[in-house]
Amino acid sequence: MINVFVYVDALPYEKINSESAPFLYRFVNEGRTYKLQNIMGYSFGIQSTMLSGRLPSETKHFMPYVYAPNASPFIFKFLARLARKLSVDVNVPHLLKIARYGLMSKFILKRGVKVSFIPWNVIDRFFIYPYYYMNELPFFADLKSNLQSEYGVNLLYFGPPISSEPITDTINYMKAIIQTKDANNSLLMVYVDTLDGVGHAYGVDAKAWKRTLVNVDNELGMLYRFLGTNLKKWSLALFSDHGMCNVNGTIDILGAMKSCGLTSKQFTIFVDATLSLIWLKDESAKYKVLKALEGLGSDKVAFFRRDKDGEVLRRYGVLTDDNRFGDIIVQAMPGFMFFPNFYSNMKPFKGVHGFLPESKCQQSFLTLIVNHSSIGKNPQIEIDHIKGIRKVLELLSSLGSNNENQP
Repeated sequence: MINVFVYVDALPYEKINSESAPFLYRFVNEGRTYKLQNIMGYSFGIQSTMLSGRLPSETKHFMPYVYAPNASPFIFKFLARLARKLSVDVNVPHLLKIARYGLMSKFILKRGVKVSFIPWNVIDRFFIYPYYYMNELPFFADLKSNLQSEYGVNLLYFGPPISSEPITDTINYMKAIIQTKDANNSLLMVYVDTLDGVGHAYGVDAKAWKRTLVNVDNELGMLYRFLGTNLKKWSLALFSDHGMCNVNGTIDILGAMKSCGLTSKQFTIFVDATLSLIWLKDESAKYKVLKALEGLGSDKVAFFRRDKDGEVLRRYGVLTDDNRFGDIIVQAMPGFMFFPNFYSNMKPFKGVHGFLPESKCQQSFLTLIVNHSSIGKNPQIEIDHIKGIRKVLELLSSLGSNNENQP
């Protein structure tokens, strides 16, 4: 049996309509779509949660960086400052690349992750995880091993950086299976990230984004028709990790801290597009930090202290037993982003994501279509949170564990 799980990055549920996404809209109308609760943050933490079935508070995977407060030797700081002046595309020794990007491997540089705007005087205080795409997370390898041992299912990945056209590559792979009459049960995980990139560049109301949504919907329809025409036993799950909203204004959190007389000796901050994590080095500076945050306005930010808002952070799934994700977590509200930040220092994005779970544009959803007599074509499953995706993947894998696939 072939199971296909398509992960569409940054597809807002509210943007699915009969004009731009008729294929998806059909299944929304048929009641086959589940709205899911999400976590605070974006794809890194969401992927870790869905693959593992555990929250960031358990996996310690929330944002793709962790505070590493131990100061580096002077020579490392010197190399970091020197390497900051080099272009990302310059072919420089690996040591200088590591110096420029903190504790980051050469591997991640090839993926185009833009962390080149981390200030040199704090760059060595953060560990940047040495992987980026979903199939590179340790939870993917764990899931792959589990599905193989429990159900005899082979987990395969189609998406960047392996596939530039993941849906086409998935169909071609299945064509090869049909031709060779390979009876192995497979779970094909397909990652489509085109909407995410176009949304950041143009916003979700732009013609370019709407054209991209039409194209993605067409590709999903093509995949669905291929399964229905060529296979007798199959399942198709369509998942969106979060939505996207337009940027209407920016927040200068660094300027706010400076205006309150705070210096880098009193606190450390990592400024992301929609989340800022703050570590207090001087307890006496807490009053000034809170004053600066309150001055930003409750319509623009919400902030949570580990010592006062632990229950809220626990509910959001991001409260760990240490302060690796900050003493204070600052969340931008929908419509706003932090700028300047450590990722997009040249200009703000037109669209962003990564908000509080209750925000409409942070909502995730799952559409499940199964062509298998043992469970029915419109299966009723219990899932209300993205951490339940792991169980859905196991359920789909179990359908064909005792049945030979018949192309």
